[in-house]
Amino acid sequence: MLEAEVQNAGYQVHLEVFEGPLDLLLHLVKKHELDILDIPIAFITQKYLEYLDFMSSLNLDIAGEYLLMAATLAYIKSREL
Repeated sequence: MLEAEVQNAGYQVHLEVFEGPLDLLLHLVKKHELDILDIPIAFITQKYLEYLDFMSSLNLDIAGEYLLMAATLAYIKSREL
């Protein structure tokens, strides 16, 4: 099941291989505890853009932090392909 949602704690990702905040996903990928090839970056990006639309009206600092994390995940995956 693929799902992403906004909660008070921030952007939450729900995948078959991971459930939790985007920053934890990035940390686990960097530590090689999750295989980046198992992460559907296109899905996360699509849902994150929806999240950004919502957050842009609330707090640009938070939106910028999450954008950096999403870009880093995409970069790491591109190196593995």
